[in-house]
Amino acid sequence: MTENPNSANRRVVLVDSCEFSAIFVALANQSRHSILAAYYLVNVSPVGDEFRSQRQAIKALVRAKARGVDVRLLLGWPSREVSKRRNLLATQFFKRRKVPVRVATQIPFHSKFCVFDELHGLLGSHNLTVGSFVENVEISVAFRSSDMCRELAAMHHRLWNDSQSIALSPALEKP
Repeated sequence: MTENPNSANRRVVLVDSCEFSAIFVALANQSRHSILAAYYLVNVSPVGDEFRSQRQAIKALVRAKARGVDVRLLLGWPSREVSKRRNLLATQFFKRRKVPVRVATQIPFHSKFCVFDELHGLLGSHNLTVGSFVENVEISVAFRSSDMCRELAAMHHRLWNDSQSIALSPALEKP
């Protein structure tokens, strides 16, 4: 952990793929007011023990919403159809669980960050996908900084307002 000598209120730690889920879940579980998440890709349908960490992170967002936390998820609109379909399935999954989701279809969006109660944050290369948790070498920064979180929250609000809610297609419905 790298401490910022200028502020006792700031902490920064580098997070690899092995640690990301545990930190994400812990921050989501302790959130009481808001979680503002922005991820280019989210895959909600992985099967198998090797994807347990990814499912735990996704479930943590759903549990937070069920506790009354204001959870908002912003997703990218990838050019690859397979990735676009994953984000559409993620939209369906979260909307069914009353988590508001918007998709950045009209703006270039490749961000990956999450703000928890405007006090803690995660910012880096991790998506909520198999690649980020199992296949790729990813790195993010976990931090405690109300100043940085306010800036990221303002960015999330701007992106949210420039994005749209996607109507779910019956073709995506599972029987």
